[in-house]
Amino acid sequence: WRCADGGVSFEARTAGLPELVERIAVSPANSSVLYVVAQISLSTKAVFRSTDAGINWVQAAAPPDGAIYGMTLDPVNPDVVYLVHDSRLSRSMNGGASWSSIEFGLPASLDTYFSGNALVIDPVYPNTLVTSAYQPHLGFLRSVDGGATWQSTPLNLGGVHTQVHSLALNPQRPGLIVAGVAFGGIHEYEVSPDLGVTLSGLGPKVAAGGSASLHVAVQNYGPHAASAARVALSFPEFLTLAPPANCVVLGQG
Repeated sequence: WRCADGGVSFEARTAGLPELVERIAVSPANSSVLYVVAQISLSTKAVFRSTDAGINWVQAAAPPDGAIYGMTLDPVNPDVVYLVHDSRLSRSMNGGASWSSIEFGLPASLDTYFSGNALVIDPVYPNTLVTSAYQPHLGFLRSVDGGATWQSTPLNLGGVHTQVHSLALNPQRPGLIVAGVAFGGIHEYEVSPDLGVTLSGLGPKVAAGGSASLHVAVQNYGPHAASAARVALSFPEFLTLAPPANCVVLGQG
């Protein structure tokens, strides 16, 4: 049901949907794009998508895992949707037309008991994903490369491994994770990568018409992977620069 007048009236938006709708999400990038998880049989759930604010719905392709415990939409691209399963995620890059499986890279003995119900996405860097974990010693899992690799951060409250049940990110400070933990209320955790830059190879003088090389090294001292890092160096205008392939000259001054 949809209301556009502050709760005075509602209209049904269920054309093409089963009766039992369990989850609904509106795209932050386009409010006309909605996704729902609905029960289509006693043992089967499916994802449906609408691109006209719920007037019409189309069933998406079946994800790799039928059990769906959570659904999160990409904050920038309305065609990207994530599903949370028992021990993995599913991701669609095309509005549910096809799905790929994202594994957490945990040992087989632990992966079976992942059962994370919460997945949140950094609104500034959408390749940064944070998800809860069933295993208390894992705390929460975080990826800065769209799920290719994951890093666990245990929470030890009172010296005891604590299970994370729910998650939220502070929209003004996405590195601040707000977590609801087992028997411990709500706690905040600040993800703060420690990056350092060192310069080497360039002496105090360069002869006129000569050349010199400058080596720039960026190191993450931990403990967390960095969502994104940009290094900017300023050079005088009289120098001719030959940057490496992964660097761009934006201007000199």
